[in-house]
Amino acid sequence: MNLYCDLSIDGVTLWAGVPCLNTRQLASYPYLGFVGNLAFDDSQGNTDPLYTGIGPGGRYQLLYYQPGQPLVQVPLQAVPAQQLDISLGGQNCTISLYQK
Repeated sequence: MNLYCDLSIDGVTLWAGVPCLNTRQLASYPYLGFVGNLAFDDSQGNTDPLYTGIGPGGRYQLLYYQPGQPLVQVPLQAVPAQQLDISLGGQNCTISLYQK
């Protein structure tokens, strides 16, 4: 089963159903209004993330980055579906992760 991501800012969905792939930007479309970008990183190899490997101390880290700023690790839990409200780059984001 693959992991997918939805992103909303202030309740407006910017993207939905984007596959989470190792080291690939989740969606790089500045016209959508999201400042920066999100990508998963496999700290132990080169595989796409699984929910069992995310979370505190997990193998897969979700990273937020924007030019000229330090990387920010997004805090996740190792559950099959989760929703996280977080401020990233001054944006009120809701990140939903789920497997299909």
